[in-house]
Amino acid sequence: FKRYAKRLFWFAIISEIPFNLFYSSSLFYPFHQNVLFTLLLGLFAIRALERFKNEKTFKNFLLAVLTLLGTALAATLGFTDYGAMGVLTVVTFYLLRDFPFAWLCQIAAMFLLNIYFFTGMYIPVNLFGIAFDFQVQGFALLSLIPISMYNGTKRHNHPILKYSMYVFYPLHMLILYLITYYFY
Repeated sequence: FKRYAKRLFWFAIISEIPFNLFYSSSLFYPFHQNVLFTLLLGLFAIRALERFKNEKTFKNFLLAVLTLLGTALAATLGFTDYGAMGVLTVVTFYLLRDFPFAWLCQIAAMFLLNIYFFTGMYIPVNLFGIAFDFQVQGFALLSLIPISMYNGTKRHNHPILKYSMYVFYPLHMLILYLITYYFY
């Protein structure tokens, strides 16, 4: 847990400048933080839930509830990507992973968290004469396709492969920013 949390934290810090450039064309933008901070807060919430799962005491229950509320609040006040809904999405996947018909519950949870409760950008749609606004975050439901294919086994533990996934996040934002900056 500690190594994973440290890795998330440091890559969140490393990713912040490329994220700021990509998001606001500024090196410093305090009004929106990258998704790795959201994932880190979700990890803290899961840690507290794990503690309660392993030792069901009132103290651990209270700690889990307060940690969940605190991480959701921190995501909102810290302007992390996806905010409280992002933390709740991480926790929802954790809670539903061994649930019977987990995929059905995940679809319902993703719909609620990413379309119904989430406020953000909309795409105006006119489908067969019916006009409505489609929540852009609704595309998150498509992530359930590769997630459902994952069987829980870790295939490779090579450090280059592991860290290349972390490096991709800030690198792709930096490349997209540079393309936009130099060609538009």
